[in-house]
Amino acid sequence: MHGARNGYGSIVRFAMVVGIITALGMSGAAAATPERCSCGGGAVPPAMSAAGTAQALEAYWAMLDSGASPETTVAEDAVLTLGDMGQQFEGRAAVMSAMNNLFHGAFAGRLTVDERIIGGGWAATSGTFVGTQIGSYDGMAATGHSVAVPYTAFYTVVDGQIDSIRLDFSQQDLLRQLAGTVIPWSSTQTRPGMPY
Repeated sequence: MHGARNGYGSIVRFAMVVGIITALGMSGAAAATPERCSCGGGAVPPAMSAAGTAQALEAYWAMLDSGASPETTVAEDAVLTLGDMGQQFEGRAAVMSAMNNLFHGAFAGRLTVDERIIGGGWAATSGTFVGTQIGSYDGMAATGHSVAVPYTAFYTVVDGQIDSIRLDFSQQDLLRQLAGTVIPWSSTQTRPGMPY
């Protein structure tokens, strides 16, 4: 798909997921599970409500917004998958370490949430990862360059905690921006969406 090469493949995937969910109908509990929409989530117990899922994710996003570690919102056996790169981190400590490195070690960064869909035990969001490289990333020493890369994220929530996160963004686009022209940070601060 051409969109995947220019950094917008994740947005195309999100739009496809939205289309499938819309076509199946949000009220069809069986139809709207990650297993049916292929959005990268794990098995979801039918007892998890959309309201409970939203509450868990709102707590997670609020902690990220405040700069606090969201580890209490993440399950002990959680899994983070960086889809574009094929990296997987298993367990709360590994997930928190990977997220801390991405948002505070390699980059002074955040994600905006421009679109979201929340179902019973799962959610999908899309937006932009924005940040300035302040540390080593993928073997590249800190450049001081800023990036703005579209992403999609898929979550599963079990018993009120995030059980899995699949974060998709174009590694190629991110590295290209780091090697290229500096994007002024002020241009990303006013981007619509919820920062975290």
